[in-house]
Amino acid sequence: FVKRVVLVAILVMACDMLLVREGLLLWRRERLASGAILAALFAPTVVLFAIRGYLAATGQLGTELFPANDANQWVAATGTAFLLLRGSALLLLAAERNRNTLVAIAQHDPLTGAMNRSGLERAMARIATDAGKRPGRLTLLLIDIDHFKSLNDTHGHATGDRILQLFAEAARSELRASDVLARHGGDEFVALLPHMSTRDAVRVANRIRSAFGRALAGRDGVTLQPTLSIGVAEGNAASNELEALLEQADEALYRSKRLGRDRVQVQIRALAR
Repeated sequence: FVKRVVLVAILVMACDMLLVREGLLLWRRERLASGAILAALFAPTVVLFAIRGYLAATGQLGTELFPANDANQWVAATGTAFLLLRGSALLLLAAERNRNTLVAIAQHDPLTGAMNRSGLERAMARIATDAGKRPGRLTLLLIDIDHFKSLNDTHGHATGDRILQLFAEAARSELRASDVLARHGGDEFVALLPHMSTRDAVRVANRIRSAFGRALAGRDGVTLQPTLSIGVAEGNAASNELEALLEQADEALYRSKRLGRDRVQVQIRALAR
């Protein structure tokens, strides 16, 4: 009996320690509050089973599952309570992860993996909230794939869809983890670049153009090679002025198209500031 108790205590401790680690990782990586709750509920049972194993190994546990000794009864009763609570925590974790998954699906474009308009608005609100703690500027890129309609008409929608995916992959390769990429509609995309100057944003925009060109260079069968026209606008991150920035970037984008496409243009009023 004693050997079995010690063995079970060691096994449960090991499992619980792994679950504490996983809960903390989920809390940090996915911002799951239930991950922290899970870790908090599994950590005490590691200690409780360590005590139980020690008592069994030193002959203080006896040979009963619920011995008459008050201390042992408290350890057993507390352990049972934690077992019930952490079962509820696992259900809470599963529910929160499912909710987050549904929210992510609702806020992302299924074709490119970029955010949709709803996700873009939420990201803008989050950036504005963070800017209240750390003030700074926000630069917006409005990106249009040149000649996309002609590409669709010539090569079909399947090729057009693949071009959109190639663009999204190329753009993400040049953006930071804190940046936001969203599909604004059709072949138009938006990139939010927090705490970045207009000059640096222009460099990023040109790197995206180059990365997109390299991605297309390895694709055979596309006779009409699309390019990118990009408009840049800068504002205050804390003001949550998405519509105003989009309007300014749209003016710069159309100026880029009038000048021959395949270029980056900056909204003049943004530079004046």
